[in-house]
Amino acid sequence: MAAAIDPRLRVRNPFGKLIGLRIDAAREGSCRSWLEAGAQHHNPHAVLHGGVLFSLADSSMGAALYTLLDEGESCATVEMKMNFLRPVHHGRLDCETTVLRRGRSTAVLESRIRHGAELVAVALGTYAVFPRAAPGEEPAGAPAPEEPA
Repeated sequence: MAAAIDPRLRVRNPFGKLIGLRIDAAREGSCRSWLEAGAQHHNPHAVLHGGVLFSLADSSMGAALYTLLDEGESCATVEMKMNFLRPVHHGRLDCETTVLRRGRSTAVLESRIRHGAELVAVALGTYAVFPRAAPGEEPAGAPAPEEPA
């Protein structure tokens, strides 16, 4: 039986598709996701590019937080720190993400990425929580357009 995925997460994700991101479960402030790393994800030194690990964690954090948002709320990454613990060349990367605290306007999350049994990266992220903009409107807190010079 497949694990539950919050129905709000069934949206297009072109970037996730580009890197091969898959979400197995997302519910109640957690997310389990993965991708199959290969040569297309390498940096010039034939090692998995750190941005792939970062993107895996960031996408998983967004999915985990989405499960705790109220109707009409959205979220965005404000800050994220990642520790790269071991190099990866290829193979399946599994990411386990947990919301550590969900406040009124921010949330703090942690992701742990494994290659097999080996922990290869840990990330800590802060997300803003804000009202979702209506179609055609600017999001709440968006900077005002600059005046022409």
